Amino acid sequence: MASSGTRPNLGGSSTPKTPAHCRLLGYKLCMFRTPALILAPMAMLLLLWPVLVAPLSAGDPSFACRMTKSARAMATCADPQLAAVDIDLGAAYESTLARADAETTTALREDQRKFLADLDRGFESSAWGNADPPHGEALRAAVAQMRRGADGDPLVVLEAQMRERIAFLRSLMPPKSVTGLWKNNNAELLIVHVDPDLTTQARSAKAGVNFGDDDRGHYEVTFGMAIYGFAQDHCHFTAAFRASADGLHAPGAHNSDAGIERDIAGNLLIARAGPMALILTQASPDGGERVCPRLPALTGPLFHTSLRADQALRLKPDGK
Repeated sequence: MASSGTRPNLGGSSTPKTPAHCRLLGYKLCMFRTPALILAPMAMLLLLWPVLVAPLSAGDPSFACRMTKSARAMATCADPQLAAVDIDLGAAYESTLARADAETTTALREDQRKFLADLDRGFESSAWGNADPPHGEALRAAVAQMRRGADGDPLVVLEAQMRERIAFLRSLMPPKSVTGLWKNNNAELLIVHVDPDLTTQARSAKAGVNFGDDDRGHYEVTFGMAIYGFAQDHCHFTAAFRASADGLHAPGAHNSDAGIERDIAGNLLIARAGPMALILTQASPDGGERVCPRLPALTGPLFHTSLRADQALRLKPDGK
């Protein structure tokens, strides 16, 4: 006879223990009678998911190192110095977006997307040249063997590209005039006003860029574009621009790249593309030569910076 206060075991066996999946998920979930073999793995996945997708720690790069597949990301995760620079890059980007206007933010997001895509392609090109990089575990093993100080050190070149971008992002500022150093993910444009003491006639011909009282008259412009990891994809030229109603115009430019180094005719226009951006375009006559013959097109919007001319990194052709 059962002792007082003890519920009899009507089934003839000891009281069943709570199943393992019920202890894990809780009693109420077990009431749905879902098989333990289904619920338990799902629960474990939910518990582990933050660990699987999160960076290694609060000081790790901007992507999940355990899940990354690109060579550039693997190299960043494996090199503490690159990882630190990547953190600075992310912080500079977010800080710049926080103080930019809506139109500039949209343009800058697209420019950052292009920059990161170029960073991936450029790192692969600098590390493997024209050869295809390995895949999967072979890629991870190849990146793990990279060491600083090697010939053509791709890690040092990658870091330089990232540091250039950080300086650019930190230097972005609203323009007070059209003059200064304008920059984006792969190009620089230096605009210098050559006749600040304007005649009455020149003062009446205000340029359409409308960035300030000095955007009229004549300007000397230097342009430089270089694609990371692809030495052949570059363009450098100088041109004399004059203010007009829709911007700054030039009838052509002098290309200073080795192997070209000549004057090229073509209607060049610098026009306003937003509160902090300019766009450079060329309208060549039918069959005319592009001012940058080695490139399919000129660059995208360029943003105004506080950088000085001696801080430019892309204006001069290599070796000059």
